[in-house]
Amino acid sequence: MKTIQCENIWIRLLLWLIISVTVVLVFASSTSPFYVTNGGDSALYRSVGYMWQQGSLPYVDIFDNKGPYLYLIERLGALLSGQAVWGIVLLQVLNLAIVAELCYRIARIFTAKAAMAAGATAMAFVYLIITFQGGNLTEDWSLLFMLLPLYLALRRIKEISKPEPPLYAFIYGLCFGVLSFIRINNAYVIVGVVVGIGALLIMRRRFRELGMDALWFVVGMVAGMAPMLIYFAAKGALGEMFYCVFVYNLKYSEVWPTLQKISYTRNLWLLLPSLIASYVIMVYDRKNRTNYRYVVFASAAVFFLAFFRSTGFIHYYLLAMPLMLTMFAAALAMSSWQAFLVALVAYVPFYQEAKAVFENVKSGFDIDAGDRAYQHIGSVIPEADRDDVFLYNLTLAHNAAVTYGNLKPSCRFTYLNESVMAVDERYRKEMEEYMTVQRPKWIFCAGQPSNPVFIKMLEDYTVYGSYISMYVLLRKDMVVEIR
Repeated sequence: MKTIQCENIWIRLLLWLIISVTVVLVFASSTSPFYVTNGGDSALYRSVGYMWQQGSLPYVDIFDNKGPYLYLIERLGALLSGQAVWGIVLLQVLNLAIVAELCYRIARIFTAKAAMAAGATAMAFVYLIITFQGGNLTEDWSLLFMLLPLYLALRRIKEISKPEPPLYAFIYGLCFGVLSFIRINNAYVIVGVVVGIGALLIMRRRFRELGMDALWFVVGMVAGMAPMLIYFAAKGALGEMFYCVFVYNLKYSEVWPTLQKISYTRNLWLLLPSLIASYVIMVYDRKNRTNYRYVVFASAAVFFLAFFRSTGFIHYYLLAMPLMLTMFAAALAMSSWQAFLVALVAYVPFYQEAKAVFENVKSGFDIDAGDRAYQHIGSVIPEADRDDVFLYNLTLAHNAAVTYGNLKPSCRFTYLNESVMAVDERYRKEMEEYMTVQRPKWIFCAGQPSNPVFIKMLEDYTVYGSYISMYVLLRKDMVVEIR
């Protein structure tokens, strides 16, 4: 019996690898070698990881506001393949294969039938594809650290009469620590787990167990954060890392809604599936006399509060995948066409996004010439000058110039500079001081700048090349042989 079970596990893992390879190659437009260009926010993350691998330091030498574990993953991809994409593609495949196995195991908590668990996993992956937005984003890298605590918590609730192994609470804390240093909003499931399990223990007056869980959670959280805390402290950059990841993000959350129009109606529409998931789990609990709703309700509530006021990028809603998975698994387990129909309705708010995903695949994701500009910068700027380049107001996608052009920007701010200045006064002063004092040999900028200090700086430059709204500028006192 054990031999058969082991064989089934390996067959299952092989299936997950096949599915993961397909998802990454077909739908991961930000990294897949089959796409015309690899852009999106992923381009900036890869650039930070690449520069880190080349000896630069995140936050100090190149700015971004995501957590260091994200860039550690990107650095590992650069370690494996340098400027090529296959290193990060390999990591994506492994990540999604583990995610698929966790999805399957969570589904098996709701149903004893392997086919139904596999069906719920497939439905969850359809949702992942719809909300993927090119992949290699904080959301898909967070799934493993969200699903593992959820799996343990649901197992815990299934056997609530027994004491919880200390390892469970330690893993909750460990994953929370890791997610805090990827993107703290992505830890909403763990907050739901802590609240749900805590509520059940309080209702049963098991206060000593609750206290021990809290202790082990803190130990796990410290263990998850410690490697990055120690590393950046040793580099003398701990304060800057904290400022970028937490302080700047708080300012961003306050200022960004005034820079971009937010549709709360649209956000509510896209959050609807997580509310539907709560309803389906409630029906399942009532029918089976279980208590999974405590974790799912709490998670859905935290998710709603965290993202209702967001800018509503579709990839944010990939984070609802654990909730969708529990809904699909519960609906299939109940063998009720009504529950299954309700679960399918959860796809409806993402109809347009699903249509766009498959249209992009069908058309080969043919990006216009403006998005290919970064592919030219490496050949335009002489190799000897690639550490004397100022990138101004580029999109995150065009930061691929750093990786493909092997650049080492002379200023750490490389994207949406004027938006960053609008968010943070300290960074505005730093950039304007740079633009007043420094005169790098090259500038690569996008769009129509409005900052008066930058406009004054441009008086010393001439246009060397242009790509639609992208401009390569050379200092007027410099002469470069045109190749």
